[in-house]
Amino acid sequence: MLACEFQVTVDCEQLLARLDRMAKHVPRREPASDAHAFAVRRRHTLEALREPDGGYRFRESGHESEVHADPRSAAEAIFRRMLDLSLAVLPEFIKIHAGCASRDGVRLLAIGPTRAGKSTLMTRLLYEGFAVHCDDVVLLRGEEVFPYPRRFSIRPPTVGLIPQLAPFAASLDSDEGSGDIAFDPSDLGFEWSVAPGPVDAVFFLQPDTEGSTRLETCPKYAMAARVMAQSNLPIGGPGPWASDICTMLDRADCYVLYWRDLETSVAAVKDALLRCRRFDARIARR
Repeated sequence: MLACEFQVTVDCEQLLARLDRMAKHVPRREPASDAHAFAVRRRHTLEALREPDGGYRFRESGHESEVHADPRSAAEAIFRRMLDLSLAVLPEFIKIHAGCASRDGVRLLAIGPTRAGKSTLMTRLLYEGFAVHCDDVVLLRGEEVFPYPRRFSIRPPTVGLIPQLAPFAASLDSDEGSGDIAFDPSDLGFEWSVAPGPVDAVFFLQPDTEGSTRLETCPKYAMAARVMAQSNLPIGGPGPWASDICTMLDRADCYVLYWRDLETSVAAVKDALLRCRRFDARIARR
């Protein structure tokens, strides 16, 4: 996973089956300039073994940790730890809380805090002809972002907003459907891949339950402050942090999306991308 290699040991067929369902292999292409950054830097050994009196004891590199009551919670704990470790080994990259999608050669980021609607919007864009690369985290260095390949996660009420998800949600085991619904685009019949690339449009998501959906242009300096609030300080310190974010935004159209309902929000995003392409076409003709 990214620059980490994991060896995972379990002694339960049910837990193994859950891990198999969670371990999706997504085609990816690392930046050529950063090939060394994505070479394996760390190797980790994780175990989840049954306890005599029930539950699963989680161990990391031989060190014992908590006990999980059932295969589902044990599998989720393993993957959460793998995600944390794989991000921690790339401290030179800026991690931004953002979904990433592209359409007709135009790449967008949807940025926002937890529960801002990133996963909901990204999932809906799948059904609008977008290639959706991730729903929660991108890695930034220079002007290119690399979508972080992890499974998407939505709350059960979101199925009511995206009816196309209903058959998939209904196919889950009863205990799987009791929490957030996890999937990747291939589970829904879409192609899924991740690759680096510059960003053409940035949308900061701002839920607005009182008003109506609207899209407002955001000055780049104001967007830089919003992005910084949803990202981490890389190992290089505040200089590269500010520089890389400003470099990314310099070529992108920036918007705040105040959204109330999903359909009008998707329409606003699509309209903004059309304007972005028309602008690029005018520049190309000059």
